[in-house]
Amino acid sequence: MNKIRVGVLRGGAGHTYHESLNTGLEVLRNLPEKKYDPVDILVTKDGQWYTGGLPTTLQKLSRKVDVMFNALHGEYGEDGKVQRELESWKIPYTGSKVFGSALGAHRAFAREHLRQAGLKVPRGRWIRREDMDEYRDKSNAPLCFEIFRELTPPWTVKPVFSGSPFPAVVARSFPDLQAALASAIEADMPVIVEEHVRGTEAVCVVADGFRGEDTYTFLPLEIQYRKQGDSTEVREIIPGRFSRVESAFLQEAARRVHRTLGLRHYSRSDFTVTPRGIYALHATALPALGKESPISHALGVVGSSLPEFLDHVVGLAVARK
Repeated sequence: MNKIRVGVLRGGAGHTYHESLNTGLEVLRNLPEKKYDPVDILVTKDGQWYTGGLPTTLQKLSRKVDVMFNALHGEYGEDGKVQRELESWKIPYTGSKVFGSALGAHRAFAREHLRQAGLKVPRGRWIRREDMDEYRDKSNAPLCFEIFRELTPPWTVKPVFSGSPFPAVVARSFPDLQAALASAIEADMPVIVEEHVRGTEAVCVVADGFRGEDTYTFLPLEIQYRKQGDSTEVREIIPGRFSRVESAFLQEAARRVHRTLGLRHYSRSDFTVTPRGIYALHATALPALGKESPISHALGVVGSSLPEFLDHVVGLAVARK
């Protein structure tokens, strides 16, 4: 039997370049050898494509691979752009399609879809580029006062586009909010300002068709932060220390996020668990697959492995499901 030629697409133009290299490396290492023939494809930060150290094009690759494993993250790889190019050459690929990728990457549109689907989301306001124009050459205090009247501090200020290099920050005071918005305005970066919801952070991963279920939901992880001097240590606890009711709710919410946003094959959803309920924060259409990633930890807990998972996902793509 001829092996299936899998192009592993990694790198990319965004700030997640190195994370994507690591995800792609794990895919290359863990694709079952008896069934697949992997082809390492690098996309440089300036958008050039290489394989085997030589420049190439998607047109040439369309004759050399049977399916593409999309290991890109963030900008270009996760927002519908590369998906559109792959579809133009009729190359099957892993991960969400054009619409689901674009919707998931636009946090403002995504959060509105989730709210309409009945999920609890933090109260927030989308600051568009046109909203920023008025404050480019003067104080943003009037805008901050509007937000202060609408939303209770502290606030989370995060970029609208999930692939943005602009980091999410927690503004605990009026000056903090002014500084965060000033940085966003200077960078011409639309943002969402949300009420900062205090609670326990949770991550839940789902996979289409895994182990015979339409949308298989892994056990939720708990994310714990611990201050270590000037740095913060991030620890993942799986299964998370949630009640049976909370765990079941998180799993159902992750399935609903996946379906509502039109995501495909697998995704990660982030939540905050509070005494007032569970809030959906955002979804990731192409989560990392490194050794310490939530997906790797979730697979281990249910007795699965990355090779089994990759085999399943590539199979979905080959079947164009």
